[in-house]
Order: sequence, then structure tokens, then C-alpha cells
Amino acid sequence: MSKRQISSTAANVEYLPGEYRQVSSTAANIEYLPGAYRQVSNVALLVEYMSDGAFRQWNIDTEFTERVREIRTDPLANINVENYRNAIQNGYGVSFEVEANASAWDFLALWFAESALSATAQALERWVIGEIDRQALNPRPEVDRLALFRRVFGGLTITNVAEERNDAVALVEGISRLKVFRLNNQQRTMTPNNLIHELGHILDNRAGFGFKLIGSMTFTVDDVSKGGGNSLHDGYSRKGMAEGRTYLREITLEHSRVEDVGNNTVSFQHIAGKNPLPGTPEYGEFVPIRFLFYPIAGTRLDVWRSPLYTTRYGTNARIDVLVHNNLDSNVETVADAFLNWVRGAFADAPGESNATKWRNFFDGNSASGIPNNMGMWLRNAAIFTFGSVQFYSSVSVNPIPSSPIQTGDRIADNAVRLIPRIDATNSIGSAFNVLPADVDIYGWVTGQDQANGVPYWLLVKRANNTLVWVSADAIQHDQSVVQATPETNAATMAPDRVYSNSDLQTILGA
Repeated sequence: MSKRQISSTAANVEYLPGEYRQVSSTAANIEYLPGAYRQVSNVALLVEYMSDGAFRQWNIDTEFTERVREIRTDPLANINVENYRNAIQNGYGVSFEVEANASAWDFLALWFAESALSATAQALERWVIGEIDRQALNPRPEVDRLALFRRVFGGLTITNVAEERNDAVALVEGISRLKVFRLNNQQRTMTPNNLIHELGHILDNRAGFGFKLIGSMTFTVDDVSKGGGNSLHDGYSRKGMAEGRTYLREITLEHSRVEDVGNNTVSFQHIAGKNPLPGTPEYGEFVPIRFLFYPIAGTRLDVWRSPLYTTRYGTNARIDVLVHNNLDSNVETVADAFLNWVRGAFADAPGESNATKWRNFFDGNSASGIPNNMGMWLRNAAIFTFGSVQFYSSVSVNPIPSSPIQTGDRIADNAVRLIPRIDATNSIGSAFNVLPADVDIYGWVTGQDQANGVPYWLLVKRANNTLVWVSADAIQHDQSVVQATPETNAATMAPDRVYSNSDLQTILGA
């Protein structure tokens, strides 16, 4: 043959250059003309880049699809969820743990959890993209919703515990731990919306720098200057929530019987008295696509009869409700409100007028003077995760050094506060309980609202890297050394300061 030509070549390359980029495939078209010395006359290269976040999401989706394939192949199989669990943990920074004598995480429980984490991350992403558009940022920052979730929620641990409770499925402890209880010797399972509600509690704590005080969701819901107050929540009611459908405010919504119609196929038979009713406009929006198990089982009888589902819910199909707590309390109301914000479910039932107020409360309304409270909460949570010292030492308006001005000894058990002001909204405990024995001092501010004639406050570090305030007489220190430094701009460090455009960089980690 006088001439040989290779018209194309293809190669698959796995390339992991650190955290930000992955080349998942390459392809090259090559025209090969040997001649006397061989010559490559034309090369075309196609490279596909995959971001770190996209790769983590791809891994989660791939593992989920494989688990669905396994259960549809054998509905009675004991599905190995290790890879799926690891993919979720790596993506969201969440740890699924099991206490002694508690049940292991199975596929359904993990899928419900992943659905909630995904919905929450997407809601955060929508909010951030809206802020980028509003500020018309150029260059436009990249948004990795999984990284955004990790920055806001900061390492959440969800533990199946052995304790039995009939009044609660799960309970948040502190800033990053969620316990899932048992009932009748069976581990409870959080539905997606149930977990989103619990994530609302986590954000509430983190927005208040570990406390449901100033800057938190719980505190803000009653702050009229920020759009809160009784006109918003009407005595902590759920008016304006749950898509305007009061039946979605119930604790559970059993809806249809899953009936065998032959050929391994089911039909969904409405249970009398259960909403939505057949023939109503919303019926087609709910049945069957919003049944909890439908994305896995579809209309397959054998999958609906899988113990994975029936040991929890029997043979009836259920819809995930949008309110999981009926207590008239600010703590539970804001968690339900967060759930509705994530789902975009604020809407008025007949006779209600709260939905717009709730939307304004979360996302702000400049015409009404309502600030963007979600920005405030996300900023606080990001600072709490990242560390106050690391953040404020890089903000020029606050002369906070990256290392302490001085280290002092804790000598008086005075109240420790989130802002340098004496009132009940910001005290987080006493110095002996909150501060270490050797206290790092990062700043000071002239006395205001001070007791006992103490002339100034000290900005000190807690064990979790949060900066807090205590009166100067609580810490033995050299006053001349401390006051030789510029006073700290305390107002710009207050957890309840109104969200500003520059806070977006904090939330994104830029």
C-alpha cells in the first residue's frame, strides 16, 4: 500500500489534578501521512472538564442508579450501600453513623437523606445565583452547590441511635449532630422533608454562632425591623406554608393503596377522605409522582412489596408533607419555614395572607425595608464554619490580628456575649463555662452598657475559634498592651448586622 492513514483515535483518561478539575475523557482525530519520514498533518483534541462538585455529584448519581438497578433485579436483595453512603458523605460532608444496638443505614434511609441534602443544596445555589445576578458580578464566580452546602452546614453527623421515642423521629443536638430514634424495635426513617426541617434547626444554631440568640433564625422571626413579628407568623402558625394546601401541614399523609393489577404491575387506589382528591387540579401533581417510593418502584409490584418499603409503610403510598411540627413555638416555626423556603412552597390557603411576608422575610424586600435575612444567616453560618479569627483578620474594616494581641488568665465568671452589650439576647454563658483558662485576646472596644465601672470589653476566642466579648475585669491582662492597639469595629462583627453585598464572598468562600 503506497499510503496508510489512521483517520481517528480515541482515549479515555482519568485525570485528577487536585480539587478543582477532572478530565473524564479525551478524543483525538489524527490524519497520518507516512511519506518518507512520516508526518502527522492534522490533530484535533476534544477535552471534557468536570469540576470537583460535578464529579462528586456524578459519583452520587452513579451509585444511586446502580442501587436502583440492584433492587429492581432482586427486590428481596440485601443491598450493599457502602459506596452510595461514601459518595453522599464525600459530596456533602455529612457522616452517617450507627450507635451500638441501633440499625444500620439502608438504601431507603440513605436515599431519603440524599434527596433532602440535594434539595437544600440546590436551594442555596438558587439563592447565590440570584445574588450574583442582582449584583451583576463580573467575572461571574463559579458556584459549587455541594461545596456551598459543606461551608454552610460544616460537617453534619447523622446517627442512628438505640433510644426509643414515640414522639419524635429525630432530634438535633447542638450545631452539627442529629440523632435518629427507634420505635417498636425499628429504626425510624426521616423522610426528605423531615430532614430538611432538621437542617433548618442546624442552620438556626449556626446562624447564631452556636446559639439561638442574636443573628439566629429563631431570634429574627420576632424582630419586626427584619420583617418578623406576629403579623408574619400569626402566633407561630403555619399560615402561608405548604403550597397553600392545609393537608400538607399534617404530620403524615397516607394517600393511596398500592394494589396488584397483575403482570407485576400496581395501580394506586385513593383512600377515602385523603387529600388531594381525585378530580381536583392538584391530584395529577401528586399522584403518583410525589409518592415517597415512586422514583424507585414506579409501577412495579415486586418493588413496592420489597421489605425495604413495606416494613416501614405497609402497602399504602404516602406523600411527604411540608410541615412536620405543630408546636406553636418560634424554634419549630422557623424550621418549618426553612423547609418551605427550600421547597419554594410558600403559598396562601383561602383566607390567608402570609406567603408573601414569608418570602420577604427570607429573601428581603428593599421597597418594604426588609433586609435579606437568608444572607445574614448564611454569612454567619459560613463564618462559624470557617472560623471567626480567619475571617475577621482578613476584613480590613476590623483591625483583628491573625494572632492574639495578648493571652490573659480567666479570673472572674462574668457573662460572655455575642456583642458588647448587656442584655438577654446575646449572653451565651459564663466565662468559666465558655472560655478556656488561658484566654487569647484579639481586640477591645470602649465600654458601653458596662457594669461595675469596667471601662471596656475584650474580644476573646472560644475553643471553637469563635470570637466573643467579655468585660475586661473577667480576664487578667495588661491594659496598656491591649489599648495600644486600635479599637475593634464591633458593629461590623455583630451577628445581627444586615447582610451586605460583600458578604456573598464570605458565603462562597472567595
